[in-house]
Amino acid sequence: MTYCYCTTCRSLHGAPFAPFVDVRREDLEWFERSLSSSTTTTTREGDGEWKNLGHSDETPAITKLRLSKAATRTFCASCHSPLTMVYNAVPDEVGLVATTIDEKLSAAPVPKVEQHIYLAQKPGWYDIPVKEGVKLYDGPTDYLKKWLEDAQE
Repeated sequence: MTYCYCTTCRSLHGAPFAPFVDVRREDLEWFERSLSSSTTTTTREGDGEWKNLGHSDETPAITKLRLSKAATRTFCASCHSPLTMVYNAVPDEVGLVATTIDEKLSAAPVPKVEQHIYLAQKPGWYDIPVKEGVKLYDGPTDYLKKWLEDAQE
């Protein structure tokens, strides 16, 4: 799990950081639960139908947003909750917003925090409860930083 403190993530999530869990795209399944019943719908992310989860018409359930050339984010088209972020540098991984994971339905346990990124943009009023072995980056991770530099050439 990564906690991102960049200004964009903080603004979009309404919090001091955004928690992301990286999931291989091929392993991601969406479960949509109806609030009015106990019905659960399961859809694989890679099968092309995930955009219309729970919708009987052609209205997409998930809206894409590109705020930079580095990544694409997705949001619930109904409530506008942030769902994912996919870095162009790692297109086979989906950064799933950790709060969207139903731990009871998840095939694997939700991992503990492994790194904090964009600490230079962290709000001064928030103190990070850092644990031993957790990586700290003032900006992006080294891999993403290299990719961003190469992309600008």
